[in-house]
Amino acid sequence: MSDQENQENQENQLIDSMSESELNKINKINEIDEHNWKEKLPELCQKLETANQKAQANWELLLRKEAECQNIQRRSSQEVENARKFAIEGLAGELLNVVDNFERALETPLIGLEQDKNLAGFIEGIKLTQKGLLDSLAKFGIVQINPLGEVFDPQFHEALSAQESLEVKPDTILAVYAKGYLLKGRLLRPARVVVSRAGTTEGA
Repeated sequence: MSDQENQENQENQLIDSMSESELNKINKINEIDEHNWKEKLPELCQKLETANQKAQANWELLLRKEAECQNIQRRSSQEVENARKFAIEGLAGELLNVVDNFERALETPLIGLEQDKNLAGFIEGIKLTQKGLLDSLAKFGIVQINPLGEVFDPQFHEALSAQESLEVKPDTILAVYAKGYLLKGRLLRPARVVVSRAGTTEGA
């Protein structure tokens, strides 16, 4: 005989040995427990629903916090990348003044002095120095903007004045006072230019 059969036999013997009054008490206890369980069922369901709502709210809060953390990490990474990429912006701005001075020196009229070999060598030295400086700036992502003859673009050009012209379309750049520069695609300094405006015909 198995252990389960032995246990069932013992339970049956215990029930047989009980008096009718004892059996009635046990039945009443079972009825009370079943009644209490049925009464508490709505309360238990409400508690379960409340617990589920809190769990859902906490889950959504966790998702929002995780998204915020990811956004902060992305912004921080972008700020670090920009700081690294544009760290030389201040220095580059100062060096542009040096480049401007080289260009002004080369634009100075030298009438009657072209035949002076010493001066010609000096001028060539200035040109080479200017080129070397521009090449060095280019290695750090600094690109020159020389928009002569192009259409005026306020994102990259600064109009210092406008002149009437019948030869070109309006908003064409007629002259460049100072070249502009980009630093890794971002505007470092706009080109300072003279822009054409619609001219009037004679006798109009």
